[in-house]
Amino acid sequence: VYSARALELYEGLGDLSGQAGVLNNLGVFAYWRGQWEEAVGYYERSRDLELRTGDVINAATAGANIAEVLADQGHLDDAEEKLLDALRVFRASRYGYMIGFSCSVLGRVASRRGDFGDAFERFDEARREFAAAELPADGVHVDALYAHALVLAGDPEGGLALAEETQARDDDGSEEPLLLRIRGYALAQQGAHAEAVA
Repeated sequence: VYSARALELYEGLGDLSGQAGVLNNLGVFAYWRGQWEEAVGYYERSRDLELRTGDVINAATAGANIAEVLADQGHLDDAEEKLLDALRVFRASRYGYMIGFSCSVLGRVASRRGDFGDAFERFDEARREFAAAELPADGVHVDALYAHALVLAGDPEGGLALAEETQARDDDGSEEPLLLRIRGYALAQQGAHAEAVA
C-alpha cells in the first residue's frame, strides 16, 4: 500500500536504484492481479533504471520477469530469448534463485511447445537451484509445473501421482488451482470424465 509513496520519495531523492526496486515490486503486484501489460510497463521502467546505474543483475531480473509475462501470453520465442539473455547473467553471477526462476519459466516455454525433454531438464535444474538455496516453496511450484508437463506429455498417471505428492507439500495452498487443473487433465485422459469435471 505504500509503494506509490515510496516511489515518489525515491524520485524526490534522485535514487534510481530505489525507484527501480519499487517499480519491479509494482510489476510483481500487477502480474499477480492479472494486469500483465501494466506489469510489463513497470518491469521495463525498472530495467531501464537498473541499466542506468550499471546494475546488470537486477536489470536481468526485470528482463526475466518480462519474459514470464511473454511466456504466459504465448509469445514463446520472445520469452525464450529474454530468458536465455538473463540466464547468462545469473550464471555468471551465481545467482541461484534467479537461475532457478529462469529455468522454471524456460521449462514452461518448452512444455507449451511440446518439447518435453527440454522442459524436464529445465525443471530438474530449477529444482536443484531452489533446493541449494533452501527455498522449498519454489521447489513445490516447480514440481507442480513438472506434473503439468507430464500430463501434457500424455502421462496422466505420472502427472497425477506427482500432483498429489506436491499437494501434500503445498503448505500455503498457493499451488492448489494449478494442481486441481492438472488432476482434471489427468482424470480426463484416464476416462474419468465426471471426476475430471468436478
